[in-house]
This record gives sequence, structure tokens and C-alpha cells, in this order.
Amino acid sequence: MSTKIVILTIERRLHLAKVTKQCLLDVGVNENQIEIVKGYDKLDYPNIKRLHHLVTKGFIEKVLQYALDNDTSIYYTECGTLFNVNPFDIELKENTISWLGYIRNTKDYITGAKLIYIPLNICKDLVSSPPPMAHVDRYIRNYGIKNNCLVVANKSYTFLQDYESDWGTKH
Repeated sequence: MSTKIVILTIERRLHLAKVTKQCLLDVGVNENQIEIVKGYDKLDYPNIKRLHHLVTKGFIEKVLQYALDNDTSIYYTECGTLFNVNPFDIELKENTISWLGYIRNTKDYITGAKLIYIPLNICKDLVSSPPPMAHVDRYIRNYGIKNNCLVVANKSYTFLQDYESDWGTKH
């Protein structure tokens, strides 16, 4: 079974996804191991008031579905994420969600789903039991804690490209 790095983006942020892809190539990832998928843009869904609903919808319907359609485990990342190491060189625990890139990690919460390894069997389970719409990081964290299958790296292997997010924050 193969493993792919799946970058979630939207059309108007495709340039950020291409920078993320180039960064992955620069740290030694093979091009055929990277896939860019387009999620849902808030500009196309003006009636949805909470942006995180669209991100989670894109994660479930586009990213996880890509894993199932291609029978592959994935490293999930978001456009605008940069890498200082090849994700395939990081040691992983089998059948466990490995949270390798984040903005902040506190005892109660992880902010930023910047690089998360998700085995295929867990991708299947996440698709078959979608939660009420929540932030992607909360969705994955809660699943991992509930199922005792979450490992969070002591330090983040990622950093962010400078840009203004749809959340109104500058990275």
C-alpha cells in the first residue's frame, strides 16, 4: 500500500498549494507522492457562516475520499504549510494518527492541522462516522483520543508561509 501527501486548498489559494508542493519536493519527496485536492471556498457558499464547516467538509469529502478511492494512507496538510524535513523520513507508530505539524500544542488543544499522518484504516473509519461539523483539528484530535490512537510530535516539523488566511489572521 502506498502513502500520499494530500494538500487541501481552494482554487484562489492554489498558488499557496504549489509553494507547499515545491517545498516538499525540495526536502526530497517524490512528485508522484504528492496530490493537491481542492476543497470548498467560502466565496462559493455565502450561506455558510462558519468557515471551519467548509474546511471540515473538504477534509471529509475530498481528502479522506481521495485516500479511500486510491487505497492509500495519507499525510494531510494544508496549503501554505512549509517543511523542514521530508515527512516520509519521520518515524511513525503503526495504526496511529501521528500529528507532526501544528501551530500550537497545549495540554487541552492542538491548533493547526499542518501535517497529520492518517493510516488508511482510520481514514475509512473517519468517513464512516463523520462528526457534527467542527474544526478539522478538533475532529481529528477527538477521534484520536476517543480511540486511543493519537501521537503528537514534541515539536512541529512544519512552519507557515506568510499570507493572510480566510480567518483574517496573518501567517
